[in-house]
Amino acid sequence: MTTVVGFVGLGNIGKPMALRLAAQQQSADLDVWVYDVAPEPLEEARSAGANIATSVAAMAARSDVLCVMVRDDAQVREVLGEVLGVAGDRLRDPAGRERLLRAAPRAPRRVATARRATSMPSRPRLARHPADATLATASLPAGSLTVLIHSTVAPTTPGELADTAATHGVTVLDAPVSGGAMGAADGTLALMVGGTEEGFAAARPVLDALGSKVVHAGPIGAGTRFKLARNMLHFISFTAATEAQRLAEAAGLDLRELGDVVRHTDAITGGAGAIMHRETTAPLAPDDFWSGVFANVTSLGVKDLGFALELAEELGVEVPLAELAIDRLGPGLGLPAETAGGTRGRAADDEEE
Repeated sequence: MTTVVGFVGLGNIGKPMALRLAAQQQSADLDVWVYDVAPEPLEEARSAGANIATSVAAMAARSDVLCVMVRDDAQVREVLGEVLGVAGDRLRDPAGRERLLRAAPRAPRRVATARRATSMPSRPRLARHPADATLATASLPAGSLTVLIHSTVAPTTPGELADTAATHGVTVLDAPVSGGAMGAADGTLALMVGGTEEGFAAARPVLDALGSKVVHAGPIGAGTRFKLARNMLHFISFTAATEAQRLAEAAGLDLRELGDVVRHTDAITGGAGAIMHRETTAPLAPDDFWSGVFANVTSLGVKDLGFALELAEELGVEVPLAELAIDRLGPGLGLPAETAGGTRGRAADDEEE
């Protein structure tokens, strides 16, 4: 059965995601519609085989899955407001949201859209590549629409929006992505999804078309928390890289060559992900397999960090993250304080990587 997919937001990541869906229409049995306020990316999407919707509400009225990849929380709330047929301000205002949630049960709202000139059967298939695409008037029966929020938003936003959407029979999942524009273009994104099992199953054909790593992280909001943890590591690593660059520059080294070496070796070792195999951050028992592995990692790390700190001091370079790392590496890996190291220059008992 063909899955009708709507996509809102054709920006730096959204556009290649939408183009990827358009390219996968036949193989993944999708019918892709897109919407953006800018005309240029719409034309590119049309050329790639996507259909152009005249509004968010029109597209939502006939979509099985609606992807939202816009800039921030405010825009996500505005888009969902159009999907539900409610004023965006009402979604942004906590008091208004409470009034909405406390309202007596009612039939799902009907989203008004322009009617096609020709008659259409119940839940019609969408015409391919119309010159001025509009969708038939339709209601949003419970369970008929699943909204995927791909934007990275505040941790509480997905739950708030899911509660509001549920009163309209709409399922919301948070499904932020990692992998950048390149991953979006070639379908190798990682998607971290929070929401119900039913919603996840409904969205799976779209998720699989967008990425090569799809994780159902847990209930609503879990995808966003997953993404925030991943991006915390990402940007702390960037900050550490700037320290390493300052040290290398002061030492007269070629920074581009250093970057090449980092990318080369991280592709082999897995970078920071190489130590992320445990199911808990609890302290390690002495007989735990990882105790020996991480003791060696810490021994090597303390030695090399100690030498780097000595070089930084000699060259007058401030490296505050390195100073934190030498004391926190072992305890962070779960080693007891007495064996975690943290003194500069501690000898390593194994070979270098």
